[in-house]
Amino acid sequence: MLWLKRDPFEGISEEYRKALGEDEHKLLTGFFNKSSADSILLEMHEFLTLVLKGPRASDTYRPDWGLKDTLVAYMEA
Repeated sequence: MLWLKRDPFEGISEEYRKALGEDEHKLLTGFFNKSSADSILLEMHEFLTLVLKGPRASDTYRPDWGLKDTLVAYMEA
């Protein structure tokens, strides 16, 4: 979507659109360098498109949770 100059987070509430801090960015980059990015990106895409676009997403997945806590809760469910 970025190549097409489209917003990849269209339909996602503004509550979830906070930029990562410098430390969080380094940790996430390090994780992707050591792990299979394809599988985790697929899970994140599914979560964003199927769950966070829902009107009551913030009732289940609070915007103040970290990325790790949110994805763990989603994957456990």
